[in-house]
Amino acid sequence: MTFPQRLILTRPQREALYQLYARPRDGVTHTGIRGYRSFRRLAFADPLMGCVLVQWAGMRIGIEPDGYTHS
Repeated sequence: MTFPQRLILTRPQREALYQLYARPRDGVTHTGIRGYRSFRRLAFADPLMGCVLVQWAGMRIGIEPDGYTHS
């Protein structure tokens, strides 16, 4: 049985992920996730795009190693 490798985020990616977590969605300042660390665990690496992806507000957001976010 193999386990997935731990996702290592750069500091700009962690900061962008936190800003995404704290961003209001539909007038509510939380995403329904219990905390930031739980939200961060939802992020996964996409080897084809070379960025980290996370589901947010019904879409997948990509976060580049320099912290740039895109959908």
